[in-house]
Amino acid sequence: MSARIATVLRAARAKLESGPKCTGVLARDRNGKPVDSTDPEARSWDLFGAINGSAKNYEETMIAIVHFRRATGIEHPGAWYDSPKTTRRDVAEAFDKAIKAAEEP
Repeated sequence: MSARIATVLRAARAKLESGPKCTGVLARDRNGKPVDSTDPEARSWDLFGAINGSAKNYEETMIAIVHFRRATGIEHPGAWYDSPKTTRRDVAEAFDKAIKAAEEP
């Protein structure tokens, strides 16, 4: 697929692992205040915010999200991520699957 998309997904996975789970907004700062997902003060992200904050532009964000959906079979990634039933392990495994698929020729 694309080494660049794999890089975006790896960076997004790292963002999601680095802080508390964020829902309801793309990103939050260390005080829990909503911020843009690309804001240097962001400390936690939702799934879309983590991908957007890792991509170079909107087009790359959308390609990475579509790839994530196709590779994992998760039709509504935002709702899936926001679900209290979705664990950090579930998120890591889904990103690993999407990253592996992106790295394949």
